[in-house]
Amino acid sequence: MIEQLQENVVVVPDPQYALDWVACFKNGFPELKDRARDIYLTLTGHADWDAMVNSCSPNAEIVDFETLTPEMRSQKSSRMRKLLVECFNIRPTVANHVAWLIPPGCYLWDLHTLESSALLQDGQPPNLEQIYAELDALNMGFCTSTEQGQARLHRRPEIGAHIGLCKLLGWNLELAGDVDHQLTVFKDHDLFVAEPIGFVKDPDLGRVPVFVAGFSSTPGHAHDQVLVEYLAAALATAELLGGNGAPGIVFYENSVCRKKDGDYYSCFGSVVINSDWKDLFLNKSCTSVGDLLVNLMTTSFQESNITIFADRNLYLQQMFEFARQKHLLPPGTSGTVFGIEGPSGWSNLELRPT
Repeated sequence: MIEQLQENVVVVPDPQYALDWVACFKNGFPELKDRARDIYLTLTGHADWDAMVNSCSPNAEIVDFETLTPEMRSQKSSRMRKLLVECFNIRPTVANHVAWLIPPGCYLWDLHTLESSALLQDGQPPNLEQIYAELDALNMGFCTSTEQGQARLHRRPEIGAHIGLCKLLGWNLELAGDVDHQLTVFKDHDLFVAEPIGFVKDPDLGRVPVFVAGFSSTPGHAHDQVLVEYLAAALATAELLGGNGAPGIVFYENSVCRKKDGDYYSCFGSVVINSDWKDLFLNKSCTSVGDLLVNLMTTSFQESNITIFADRNLYLQQMFEFARQKHLLPPGTSGTVFGIEGPSGWSNLELRPT
């Protein structure tokens, strides 16, 4: 079986690409740094490093993963995921994340370092094939041309917690009335239309539309066409309603968090502005939408001055996730939120009965 999986040899233009891939993998999974080269060789079907170097061809192209059909993307990632799990004992969700984000031979994206182990602790699960099928369906949800992707794009979530978050921050949120007549320019062309749930009134920016997507993402996640389409649609709506350069705030269904240099950071979505978007980091001090947008557009998670967005003790995220998930608790019981790290290195907060 493993021999069959290795039949597809990946040829790259030069050895530097292989070194860059290995460095990227090591950054995400330091515990596997001593095996990173072996992992690359196995994924690319080469017997050893010299064989890989000798196979390099200046005519070989680095592939844009998203130009492949969903079926080709699924086939490529499934093959590599299986090798990562069954040859190197990597957890299926982590293996799937790597195989979808940085399949060898495609353009590279940064990996966030996991705090937990990337390895299976108790051997391969007995329902491995079922897990693979579920991960394949998850991956198809990133593709706009699939049934799963369209369902993800058009899903509408409960928005009570998102409205409560705006109120908690002191934002002057006005819930939207009927804006359909202003959006017919898009609907007439059968485009996906992102409709705002309301508008935040800001003294400097005016009425900033607020959207709530029916799905979630994590900072740095690549090859998510559904996310890109939603954010592009939100930007188009913001500019239609507010003029060129008008911003919009996009909340995801749930928030995620990550620890950096001793501080926690909570990401609730994205800000869209000027044909671009930035991760929406929030804490309880983000009471001015105008100041928030200025600060977000001039910083990034990799910079030290991101500390202005630190969510101390995850105060804001815990408040939000408790409000979003409290209906899941049995009647009459209290709950506590627990952090669950995902394969991207970002964590969800899950509310469980105390």
